[in-house]
Amino acid sequence: TYNIQNTLRSIGTKISSFITRNYGMNNLSDDHVTLKLRGSAGQSLGAFAVKGLTLRVFGDANDYVGKGLSGGKVIVQPRSSFSQPSHENVIIGNVTLYGATAGTLYAAGQAGDRFCVRNSGALAVVEGCGANGCEYMTGGGAIILGSIGDNFGAGMTGGSAFIYSDQKNLLEMMNKENIDTYQIVDENWKNYLFKILEDFLKQTKSKRAAFIIENFDQEISRFVHVVPESSLALSLPMPLLLRGVEKNNNYFPTWMSLPKREVIERITRAYDGIEQDKLQEVYNVIMNRPLTMQGGDETLESLSKRTAQILKDPLGPKVAVFDLE
Repeated sequence: TYNIQNTLRSIGTKISSFITRNYGMNNLSDDHVTLKLRGSAGQSLGAFAVKGLTLRVFGDANDYVGKGLSGGKVIVQPRSSFSQPSHENVIIGNVTLYGATAGTLYAAGQAGDRFCVRNSGALAVVEGCGANGCEYMTGGGAIILGSIGDNFGAGMTGGSAFIYSDQKNLLEMMNKENIDTYQIVDENWKNYLFKILEDFLKQTKSKRAAFIIENFDQEISRFVHVVPESSLALSLPMPLLLRGVEKNNNYFPTWMSLPKREVIERITRAYDGIEQDKLQEVYNVIMNRPLTMQGGDETLESLSKRTAQILKDPLGPKVAVFDLE
């Protein structure tokens, strides 16, 4: 364990450079090199950290944690002497995961403003965040086990976020121009969340996560799933069912999270003048086929092609089926 202070910046970047030059960015196994640090990390902790490197901090960190994260892991948890509720205290600074492309960030405490800004592939779990969370996010995932600041999701076009909060004004804190919110009813999503929370608890000893896991069947109803509209705007011949399988720690929702009336309305808007019998047939294809996870009797690609054949339009609709505008 190394003692650190906030004048030490970009911890882990030189090591990542050494790993990349000698072994490549993705050739080492997870946790191949683990650094245990105690104290307050300076700016850009874990910047550009690559796969195989894990930074574990007992203390806190300043701004730009995980900037450009490229497959590495950054884990921040309070010192053992800290006795206050972690979800009520800030543990990492502003602008976390700026431009991150892969990797994992776990922080047992709140993040500052612009959490996950421009994140395009990393997974992050924190216990609250400040203003402008998930701003301009294009991929990856975020799980926030606490309150959020205002303007959440502004410019968010990819990935998704889960928020566990008892804020009465939670929806008012979101920028609804680009995002939709859903309750979590699909078992795949529930299992996904539970699996990550278990790992988060194991790595950080978070009491917040421990409570949720212990009471998961009740607490799952308090989660809100935030999904950008553009993630729902896939047109044929792309799959009508969004992917439900894991890819780079990133999951996507299914149409089954939408009410039937809304699905019908969106298909109707996309296919102007569609006949009623075809409309019902398309709806049945979208909603009633089992989600293909790994293989199965029909892949999502073939499902899309079959739906296109029903409509006798191999190129698909002229606008996205689930375009909200």
